[in-house]
Amino acid sequence: MSLPVSPAQIVEESRLPLLQVPPTWKRRPLGEVAQIVNGFAFKSAAFVANGGKPLIRIRDIFNDETEVGYVGDYEERYLVRPDDLLVGMDGDFRCARWRGSEALLNQRVCKVVPDAKLLNMEFLTHVLPAYLQAIHDATSSTTVTHLSSRDIALIPIPVPPLTDQEHLAELFRTAVAKEESSTKHIEAARRAIQVFGDAVLASATSGRLTAEWRDQHQPEPMAVTSSSGPVPRLVETPSEWTWCRLSDIAEIKGGVQKGAKLDPNEPMREVPYLRVANVQRGWLDLSEMKNIVATERRITELRLQPGDVLFNEGGDRDKLGRGWVWDGQIEECIHQNHVFRARLRNSAMQPRFYSWFGNTIGAAYFEAGGKQTVNLASLNMSTLKALPVPVPSPQEQAEIVRRVTALLGLAASVEAKIESAARLAERSSRAVLAAAFRGELVLSDSAKVA
Repeated sequence: MSLPVSPAQIVEESRLPLLQVPPTWKRRPLGEVAQIVNGFAFKSAAFVANGGKPLIRIRDIFNDETEVGYVGDYEERYLVRPDDLLVGMDGDFRCARWRGSEALLNQRVCKVVPDAKLLNMEFLTHVLPAYLQAIHDATSSTTVTHLSSRDIALIPIPVPPLTDQEHLAELFRTAVAKEESSTKHIEAARRAIQVFGDAVLASATSGRLTAEWRDQHQPEPMAVTSSSGPVPRLVETPSEWTWCRLSDIAEIKGGVQKGAKLDPNEPMREVPYLRVANVQRGWLDLSEMKNIVATERRITELRLQPGDVLFNEGGDRDKLGRGWVWDGQIEECIHQNHVFRARLRNSAMQPRFYSWFGNTIGAAYFEAGGKQTVNLASLNMSTLKALPVPVPSPQEQAEIVRRVTALLGLAASVEAKIESAARLAERSSRAVLAAAFRGELVLSDSAKVA
């Protein structure tokens, strides 16, 4: 199906800054200043996972390599070489310069080859994405999910004098290089924050963070008896800390099963409930809550209370046991059977301490003890109950929570500044593009209104 509105009309009606140009800049259909080369419908029977000529499909446009190769004959015109400009004709209508080795152009991907006497490749690379985005936005609510080469050829792009294009292309290159450099530093800073947070939690749950505090306060060890005999220590901890199983200090309960048969004679109603997707490692995502119908008896049994420590039962193997603490964010909420609840019996104990322990030192225990099916790993209640946990004194647990909260709060404030810098870096290159298309950065008089 062709576009319901012509590219020229979409551009004319758009108010996007990157589609506005000075009145003296001429627009020309892309097909007049560039060659549009359609990909070929290569037979999938000739696709190979290893070897052959690399074959570029839509999913490969932003990669440096392809997922499959092609074994068979092909025409020279379907070759893609490094730095060729490619456009995905389905889905999001995105474009990118090819960064991989020489490859073949598959169907639903086209190659745009500008006339070097009329159109600078670097200039086009920065101009075209905004036009494709405008077309996508204008047609996203219709049944149109693909472009034709004719649609692409009709896109009215600005074609200022070539000297101005070359000048702007150099400015674009500089802006993008600065953004990429900033992005690398920002990613390094993000990783450093993550490493810092992990180090804080590991230090806290092993006793190193409060070593000086123990020397000064000399807390009495907390007496806890394990019902299953000797308990292995998952990490070296201070001699003042005792060890037990999680079930020795907490009541552990599974949740409600979706689709379970309900007794029609019992009163029931609909309530919000936590799913695996809501329980992340160290935080709760309550942006998309679901409701479930349960009996009043089950609601009473499973109603979450502030301080309940949550552990996920299923998912990828490295995510088993991840969780956080319920703080009463919703007035009434229960949990599904894939989320376990641990409720500490001693109110002087700190739920956050045990959640941090489960998310760090306990993670390897959960991964080793989980069961694996073809596509899913799971953690049973017996394994969770048997989790070896350290027991510092209530006073030290409180001090650990106080210190960790302060340190993670500091990390969060730094992370907020990092994200602000990331947004600023992204906006800076867009600002250069917008200024260019307002005609503020050209050398000649081509953008000036007489």
